Amino acid sequence: MDRFVELSKDEYAEITSHQCLGEGQCGKVYELDEKNIIKLWHPQIINGTILISNIPFDFTDFYYQISALVNKGIESDAFIFPMHLVFYLDQFYGYIAKKVIGNDFTDEDFLNLNLETLYNEIKKIQEEIIRLSLEYHLAIKDIKFANMILEQENKNLWILDTDLYLLLPKENKNNICQKNLKNFNVMFFRAFVRNNVANYITNYKVRNLLNDFLNTQFSDFLYCILENKEDKIQTFQDIKTYSLK
Repeated sequence: MDRFVELSKDEYAEITSHQCLGEGQCGKVYELDEKNIIKLWHPQIINGTILISNIPFDFTDFYYQISALVNKGIESDAFIFPMHLVFYLDQFYGYIAKKVIGNDFTDEDFLNLNLETLYNEIKKIQEEIIRLSLEYHLAIKDIKFANMILEQENKNLWILDTDLYLLLPKENKNNICQKNLKNFNVMFFRAFVRNNVANYITNYKVRNLLNDFLNTQFSDFLYCILENKEDKIQTFQDIKTYSLK
């Protein structure tokens, strides 16, 4: 498939006649085929009449940013990137990306997913963040649970909605990496505190890492929990039931 895909009116009508898989501030996502999804922009995005994070959205700049991402052809086993730009009526209208079958990653998943599985997935994503930061100088934007999917079959975590990610100058790559890792780790520590798990931990090693969360990788924190937990604790929810002493 070419990097640039032009939809006919019939193709556009057929795609949008289906129930959308999800909808965000920028557009709606539809199933394209067995392996791919297609994201189509809202009219207010195309017309440049929307604010994102209270900042006017420049659709022309957005096109060049996402075009640069597509031209890089970035592949990842943790992040889903745009693969093809979609045009309709001679207008940039969206993109095509790999389809993952799963559900939105929620606080409930965070609390009930096996801790070892969660550790392996977080470690995998952190390693990918480092690789993408250093190899592509990629600034990761808008990372949150709402933009993550837990794959049904094998419990892999995938990060979606990467269309706002930025390719930055090479000389900034170390700063980019540190900031990307910090944002990712803070997201998980906030979820940990938000779900009141911290209130059930008295183990001093784990608490020391929690108290120094800005300098701690969440995977290291989780590894420390795994080292110090009892067999009856398999999830964060179990910590809330039995406490981590």
